[in-house]
Amino acid sequence: MNKIKPAHFITLLVLGVFGYMAYYLGFFCRYNYITAMIDQDKGRIRIIEFGNPPADISRDSLAGAWGFTFEKTGKIPSIGENNGINIYNKTMISYLKQTHGMEWWHKVKHQFRDLKKDE
Repeated sequence: MNKIKPAHFITLLVLGVFGYMAYYLGFFCRYNYITAMIDQDKGRIRIIEFGNPPADISRDSLAGAWGFTFEKTGKIPSIGENNGINIYNKTMISYLKQTHGMEWWHKVKHQFRDLKKDE
């Protein structure tokens, strides 16, 4: 019976851990840190939402005024996809903080609340 050499075992272990970490961090899904950086370079600033949230034209137009769009995935993500989307959104929000200042999200949420009050 052939035994696995310690060097092969360590290599397989490292590859397995790396593969799991890459999956867990969302590197095998559409939205992750790398795609966020590519989208920023191309000027596509988006905040990804899970599932199938209702369309809200006034909210989408307000987001457009701040220089980003909401994109709906249309499905409930797996753990890896969920983590990738969260990393993607955090990267986009960080970019928007640099662009509009640290308090921009509070201003946007306040404007969203004002839109809901008007309806």
